[in-house]
Amino acid sequence: MTVYLVGAGPGDPELLTLRAARLLATADVVVVDRLVDPRVLEMIAPGTHVIDAGKRSGAGDPTRAQARIIEQLLDLGRRHDTVVRLKGGDPFVFGRGAEELDALSDAGIDVEVVPGLTSALAVPALAGVAVTERGIAASVTIVSVVRPSTSGRATFVSTGVTSPSHSAESQGVMNGTGSLGRGRSPIASAMRSSIAP
Repeated sequence: MTVYLVGAGPGDPELLTLRAARLLATADVVVVDRLVDPRVLEMIAPGTHVIDAGKRSGAGDPTRAQARIIEQLLDLGRRHDTVVRLKGGDPFVFGRGAEELDALSDAGIDVEVVPGLTSALAVPALAGVAVTERGIAASVTIVSVVRPSTSGRATFVSTGVTSPSHSAESQGVMNGTGSLGRGRSPIASAMRSSIAP
């Protein structure tokens, strides 16, 4: 009995790892994140039990929702041979994969991580943009614009970044859809000014 924490990549099924595709074809149960592209879900074997564990914005406290997902994984991991926890992108890049790994390991359930290609690297690459390039960008920073609070309301993360355009690194902003226009944090202000026409 093993629970696999599988990264579904940035959306395109052609960018899914071979290991992830094999696991989807043989899993007893697949617990799906809301960020997984529907075309990837088509790779799940017919008859496999699929559970939607996606957290929706405004649908309650995401910390409690995560606790329920972990309890579900613990239960499924004790009852099935192959459980896939399918997460958009990479399970360890803003995916709470470490929390799930720790809980499963602490409970004595075998767990394996199958990395996925994070959109933070895939999107720039697909657009022909190198996130590191000699003489231009010697490092990469990936930040999350929003952090769920205990009330379930989103707040902005302050990273101390004053302006991405004045840095010797590439910066990726995750989880910021629809948030930059409302933000008052230094990172949101810096990102708005760097992308403004």
